[in-house]
Amino acid sequence: MNKERFASPKNASGFTLLELLVSIVIGMLAISSAITVLSNASAQRKLLKYSADLREESFMISHVLSQQIAQIGYQPVDPMRIVTRTLPLDTKEVAFPEVPGVWAAGQTIRGDATSITYRFQGASLPDGTPDNSMFDCHGNALPAGAVHEVQIEFRDAQLHCVSGGASAVLVGLDDRLSVDQVLFEVGIDDDSNGEIDRQVTVQAATAAELVNASQLGVKLLIASEDNVAAYNKNYRFDDVEYTAADKKLRVATDISMALRN
Repeated sequence: MNKERFASPKNASGFTLLELLVSIVIGMLAISSAITVLSNASAQRKLLKYSADLREESFMISHVLSQQIAQIGYQPVDPMRIVTRTLPLDTKEVAFPEVPGVWAAGQTIRGDATSITYRFQGASLPDGTPDNSMFDCHGNALPAGAVHEVQIEFRDAQLHCVSGGASAVLVGLDDRLSVDQVLFEVGIDDDSNGEIDRQVTVQAATAAELVNASQLGVKLLIASEDNVAAYNKNYRFDDVEYTAADKKLRVATDISMALRN
């Protein structure tokens, strides 16, 4: 009877235990390196996305606030009263009358540490409809014939607009961005030479300074969500250096515009 012949283990081909262990280690190192590369690439994409989002949000809010600031104190010309080359504009005290306990006559801006409220008039076509040149911060065109008020308020890490009884979020809603700090300032021209002599925070300004303010400045610090940066990034706001306690990205926005007088 024939016996089957088996190959001796000494002659078998394949990996030894040591070679197998070395192969496993090399494979694990390769996988670990690939995971590290992918993780770094993902973190870099996240960083670039938030950087772009912050720049875009900063540009957008600068545009919106600049448009609104430019309207503060606006009053239309009445074509029916034009009889000479001098435009028949009312005085500020007439155009923006006193509201006891709220507004002084001629005052078009007031506020505190977290908000500003401002007044302006709308503008209409001959038939009385808005001419689409004056807007509230919701984008609604406002007609002439009444004084309109708009409030910009900082609360809940968001910048809100309140006008006509309606409120909307300008920054910090569904975009994983938040508002860290806000500062409202007025520029004062003490000697009436057309140059700003000093800056005063809105909440510290006197009634006379608010009535005669020549400039309004709004400073915002917009931040991403946490753990976007690779490390704690220090930042500056209103010329002050801050040490970050988180890994947020931050962008400071400074809007400053002359007020109508």
